[in-house]
Order: sequence, then C-alpha cells, then structure tokens
Amino acid sequence: MGEIVNLYPEKADPHFVIMAADGVHAIPASVFRRVIDGDMSFVEIDQWELLLPAIIKDWMRFKMGE
Repeated sequence: MGEIVNLYPEKADPHFVIMAADGVHAIPASVFRRVIDGDMSFVEIDQWELLLPAIIKDWMRFKMGE
C-alpha cells in the first residue's frame, strides 16, 4: 500500500509514494489536498491515468481491512 514519506526533509510537504504500472511515483501531499479541496482536477496530475488504478487498488485494500 502507498505510504507517506518525507523525501525532502527541508520541505514541510510530505509525499505519497505510489507503486504504479510504470514504476514508483512520489506525489506531494499538497497535490492531493488541492484535488480534495476542489482547487485542482485529478486529471491535471501528470500521468494520472497510471496513478488512478494504483490509488483505487490501495484504497480498496484499506477499506476491506487488508
């Protein structure tokens, strides 16, 4: 499952590490916050079509208690 890691300690914005079909992506938590707040559309994220299946898969695992 994805995890929050702080890849850049000098910055206050942790990153989500997502294992997608094409490899590993580190997405700033602030990007997801902007999507949640409605300030940005998910499709504006670079390579969103590769990230979405991995995010949904992890979310479903979380919701199913795995």
